[in-house]
Amino acid sequence: EPFFIPSQSMAPTLSPNDQIAVEKFSRLYALPKRGELVVFRPPAAYFAAKGAEERPGTRLIKRVIAVGGDTVEAPGGGRP
Repeated sequence: EPFFIPSQSMAPTLSPNDQIAVEKFSRLYALPKRGELVVFRPPAAYFAAKGAEERPGTRLIKRVIAVGGDTVEAPGGGRP
């Protein structure tokens, strides 16, 4: 399924207006691995935190930074 990148959030790997093809079949048989890109529907809390109305077609594209058993730390609460 084709997707386009709307923002800088994946830079430098992906840039705004880049297009990617998303293969969905392998997720039926294997969990994502660290470093892979994943496309998913955001939970309702995502829209609530932004004070925005839910939009059914919204998808997020993010990189997997941890998998089961990993510990993730965000010094300073994860804020820049």
